[in-house]
Amino acid sequence: MLNITPSFLRNLLSPIKTALKSMITRALISSVNADEAVFILTAKLRGQENDKKIPIIQHFGFASVLPATSQAIVAHLSGAADSPVAIASHHNESQPKEMKEGDTAIFDNRGQIIIINEEGISLIDSRSQKLTFKDNGATLNTIDSFTITHEAGDTVFNKDGSVDFSNGAKIDAAGDFKTANG
Repeated sequence: MLNITPSFLRNLLSPIKTALKSMITRALISSVNADEAVFILTAKLRGQENDKKIPIIQHFGFASVLPATSQAIVAHLSGAADSPVAIASHHNESQPKEMKEGDTAIFDNRGQIIIINEEGISLIDSRSQKLTFKDNGATLNTIDSFTITHEAGDTVFNKDGSVDFSNGAKIDAAGDFKTANG
C-alpha cells in the first residue's frame, strides 16, 4: 500500500507548481513598438535583468500604445520561456478613479476618458470638463464650449446655445444667423 504523507504530496506536486508558476508572470514595460502588425513591448520580466521583446495581443477593434511604466501579464505559450506573449496590461496612474460597479471606461494617460454609466455616455477631457449624452439628447455639464473639427474648419458650440464657425459666421443664442460681415 502507498503511504501518502504531506511530504510525499509536496514532492510530487512541486514540479507541477514550478511549471505553472513559470507559465504566467508579470512584466514592467519600458517602451512599445507600434509600427508592427502586432505591437511589440520592450519589457523586463519579473526576476530577469534583461529587457525582452514581447508581442501583446489586444482585443479586436482596439489598440493601445501603453505608456512606459505600465505593467503586463505575460503568458509563456506551451510553458516555454522563449515564447512570451502579453495578454493583459495596466497603467495604474492612468486608471480612472471613482468608477462604480457596471461602469465602463476607455481612457488614455492624458486624462481623457469616455465613460459609459447610468448617467449616459460622457466625454471627459484632461481638465475634467464633461460632455454627457443622455437618452434625451446632449446635455452640457460644466463646460463652456466644445469644438467639432471637420474639413471646412472648426465649429464651436457654446454653452449659451450660440455656434461659431471658422469662417467668422455665427448663430447667436436666439437662433439668428449672422455672417462674418455682420
